[in-house]
Amino acid sequence: MNPDQYEAHLWAMMYRTMGFMLMTYVPLQVAAILMMKRLPWRIAAALPLIPMLPVIYAGMDRDAYRDGSLYGLVFYFPYAPVMVYLAILIFAGLASRAAKTTAIESEQTNDSGGTRLPVILLTLAVLFGLGVLVCFLVLVPR
Repeated sequence: MNPDQYEAHLWAMMYRTMGFMLMTYVPLQVAAILMMKRLPWRIAAALPLIPMLPVIYAGMDRDAYRDGSLYGLVFYFPYAPVMVYLAILIFAGLASRAAKTTAIESEQTNDSGGTRLPVILLTLAVLFGLGVLVCFLVLVPR
C-alpha cells in the first residue's frame, strides 16, 4: 500500500470510529443533561463527560489508528458503560417525570391517563433505531 492510500485508510478508520461514537453518544449526553431538572441530577448526567472527553480527543488523532486491525477498539471500552449509564439515567428521569405527571393528573381529574410514558419510550426507541440505521448506512464500507 503506498503512503497516500495508507493515510487515506487511517482517515477513513478515524471517521468510522469517531463518527459512530459521536452520532450516538453526543445526542444522548445532551438529552440527559437537558432533561434533568435539578442540579444534582444534571451533575449526574454530566459525569460521563469526564471519561469521554479524553477519549474523543484521543480518537481524533489519526496516529492512534496505526496499530492495525483493532484500531478503534480501545475507544469503545469507556463508551459502552457510559451509554448504559446515560440510558438508565434517562429512563429514570422519564419514569420519575411520568410518575409526577400521573400523580398531578390523578389529583386534578381522578383519571389515570398514564399513556404518556409508553409514547415517550416508543419515540426514543424509534429515534435510536433510526440513528443506528443511519450510522450503519453511512459508516459501513461498501
